Amino acid sequence: KKEHVMFAIVGTVFVSGIISAFQILNILIPAIPSLGIFYSPIHTSLGKWYDLSLFSTLGLVFTVLILEQIKIANKFKRIFYVIGFMNLSVILFINASLSFYVLIPFGIIFSIYKVFNYEKAKVSFFAISIVVISVVYMFFGSAVSQKMSLFLNVNNVEVRPSVITTYQVTRDSLLNSNLYLGSGPASFESRWPIYRPTSILQTNYLNLDFRYGAGVVSSFVATTGVVGAAVWVIFFVILIILFIKSLLFKNKDDHLKFILTASAFASIILWVFSILYITSAVLYVMAFIFTGIFFSLVEDLKKKKKTNFVVGRFLTFLIALFLFLISSFVAYKTYTKFIGQVYFQKSIQMSVSAGDYDEMERVVKKAQQFD
Repeated sequence: KKEHVMFAIVGTVFVSGIISAFQILNILIPAIPSLGIFYSPIHTSLGKWYDLSLFSTLGLVFTVLILEQIKIANKFKRIFYVIGFMNLSVILFINASLSFYVLIPFGIIFSIYKVFNYEKAKVSFFAISIVVISVVYMFFGSAVSQKMSLFLNVNNVEVRPSVITTYQVTRDSLLNSNLYLGSGPASFESRWPIYRPTSILQTNYLNLDFRYGAGVVSSFVATTGVVGAAVWVIFFVILIILFIKSLLFKNKDDHLKFILTASAFASIILWVFSILYITSAVLYVMAFIFTGIFFSLVEDLKKKKKTNFVVGRFLTFLIALFLFLISSFVAYKTYTKFIGQVYFQKSIQMSVSAGDYDEMERVVKKAQQFD
């Protein structure tokens, strides 16, 4: 029922607000909300520090959709704005780049969607504001986040294999074991010490064994082989097709459009998190839950023959937007790599010329920020 889906979405928003408020208090006044359970500001009820940022991102997305798609009383609007502000504050403080990679395309796609699917609709100011803040923070947020972390004495170091390292371990594991079925479920940890790059042996992470690679889903390729990877690819292709169709869906029932778009965005966002990050069990289970809700809504609409899709200019916009986002991302990564290389070369020159050690350390850290 629509009421149950609405309850799940609104409930997720309020839970994210409560957790964000709790975490903000735990950072500012650690003694008050710790309850003898959270022994440092980075301990969360969701798992790791970055899991909090990703859950806050989902809560912020739902908040935007509620405020922009449903007519609610002003007093409730103020509550949702406060929750959205707390979630955004947590995201900016943690400074997880994956949150920004999700919020930017969401804000742009939803703003275009609203213009084409609502009569007399305007571009979502709230969504565009989040896009602008995310873009600015991607470029200048590292310095601000580091200063805030030092000031509030919040330190978090998370170690996991990179995407390239995960690919290398996966490739070598498949070529030397069962290419089609992989090495078996939950076996990435046993593959890691055998096929990890030799450069790892020269680092402080020599004795670390990782249960997963760069992300939960990406690790499954090594453990389930080509067959398992093909199943995931088919699933994601279907999900993307249905996601696009849901954005093209047009109906006068605002609540129906809301739960359809909310479940569609939640499914895509949560699976992106699972592909690119080792999400906690909470986020991983939520990915299945909201995907199930989304698929059931689409199937129900098909049975009731309520599918009315607006293709035309909106689909053209989506294609153009996809190409723009890809080119912008490539340009951004090229820019950061170039700046990082400049700082790295500068640090080498300073080491050769026996320059100031503190300044050289600062330059190296600057290069690492852009790496």
